[in-house]
Amino acid sequence: MRSLQKQNREAASERRAKRQKLFNRSLLVGAIIIIVVVTAVALNRPTVVTLPRYLNRCIPLSGPWAYRSVFHLYIIVNGVQVTIPGGIGIVGTCVRPIYTFTSNGAVHVEPDLNVTFTMGDFFLVWGSASGPTWATFNQNQLFTYQSDSTHHISMYVNNATNTDYENFQLPTNSTTTPTSYFNVTITYG
Repeated sequence: MRSLQKQNREAASERRAKRQKLFNRSLLVGAIIIIVVVTAVALNRPTVVTLPRYLNRCIPLSGPWAYRSVFHLYIIVNGVQVTIPGGIGIVGTCVRPIYTFTSNGAVHVEPDLNVTFTMGDFFLVWGSASGPTWATFNQNQLFTYQSDSTHHISMYVNNATNTDYENFQLPTNSTTTPTSYFNVTITYG
C-alpha cells in the first residue's frame, strides 16, 4: 500500500513538473513574441524630421504677420501630378509659418517674424508632418526619386526654368488672389 501511495505521489509530482515546464515554455514563447512585435514596430516607425527653430513655431491665424504670401505648387512625377495634401504645417491648433489649408496646391507663408523662407523649408515642414520621405527636395532627389541618366528633376517658377531648387526663396507679399498666384512647378521624369 505504501508503494502505491509513493507511486501516486511520484506520478503527481511528475505531472506538476510537466505542467510547470509547459508553463515556462509558454511564458518564454510569449516573451519572444512580444519582443519581436515591439522590435518590428520600433524599426518601422518613421524617423522624425526635426524642424529648425524658425519653422518650429506656432503663428497666430489672425495676425499680426510680418508679411502674407501665397504661391501655388505643382509637383509632377513621371507625368502624374502629385497631390499636395491639405494640413501640411498644421498640428492640432498649432499652425507653422508655412502651411497648406487644402489639397489644391496653395501654400501659405504667414510668419510672425520677418524671415525669408526657402522651398527647402516647405519640404521640411511637409516631412515633419508626413515623414522624412516628404522632406527631401534638391536637384538630385525629390522624395525617393533620384535623378540619373534618364530621369531629371526640373523646377519652373512662373514657367521659367529655375535652378535654385531647395534654396529658392519663397515669395514675400505676393498676391493672395487665386488667379494671380506665384506658380512653382517641380517635375521628375
